[in-house]
Amino acid sequence: ELIKAFMDSIPIGRPGQAEDVANLVMFLLSPEGSYIAGSTLFIDGAHDAMMRPDASM
Repeated sequence: ELIKAFMDSIPIGRPGQAEDVANLVMFLLSPEGSYIAGSTLFIDGAHDAMMRPDASM
């Protein structure tokens, strides 16, 4: 039940994987990510976005 409750709390519907972090790092190191500076990027399956007061889905 605890695992099901945890899984149900993830808006994207799956737990994060190491590859999710690696993909963001690779993007930030690429030319496409060169204009991003001083930002906080969350890799949390949209959990942070859903916790904001103005979030709606």
